[in-house]
Amino acid sequence: MNGYYTRRLPHYQPNGYAFFITFRLVESLPLDVVIKLQKEKEEHLLKIQGIANQTAKRESYRALHKAYFAKFDKLLDTTSTGHHWLKLPEVANIVKIKIHSFDNINYDLISYCIMSNHVHLVIKLLNSERFKYPLTKILQLLKSQTAIYCNKELKRSGQFWQGESYDHVVRDSAELARIVNYILQNPVKAGIANEAETYEYSYFNAEKMQ
Repeated sequence: MNGYYTRRLPHYQPNGYAFFITFRLVESLPLDVVIKLQKEKEEHLLKIQGIANQTAKRESYRALHKAYFAKFDKLLDTTSTGHHWLKLPEVANIVKIKIHSFDNINYDLISYCIMSNHVHLVIKLLNSERFKYPLTKILQLLKSQTAIYCNKELKRSGQFWQGESYDHVVRDSAELARIVNYILQNPVKAGIANEAETYEYSYFNAEKMQ
């Protein structure tokens, strides 16, 4: 049920569950860095496949995905190369407004954080039969609509978001709390905010944690 910078979001997309999603700007990381990380992950995956105990295998998969997401996110936070269009207030505000516009319509918005080159998003799918794979469609709509207006603001054309995204079905309330805390603290750890509460491009709705 986890996908780490993969084009295919999970087919298991249950209504009422929370999802943690991260998507990034196009070419925000050097291709050789991405390939190196993916190769390392694939090598570890091969080792895990040899584990006979199914419980141990599942836990190993979770630990691996968590570790590699942490590496990827740290690279995004620290890289000085690639595009950082989201550090521009006029561009970040476009994404911020669009994320909120989907709230109570396509999803319940729990939390988000807009960094200079990527976005963390935590949502809960609503009970809707409009889309066969609602999470996939919602993310497509969000990325395509923001890309149009952000490109217009930047006076450019072409791809805005990287095609790959990270997604994770949140297992329980404890994990949800850890994820929300992680993304709200992201600007502080990256050195672009002194306090999580004062960062303009993050959001948290405690009522929707229920």
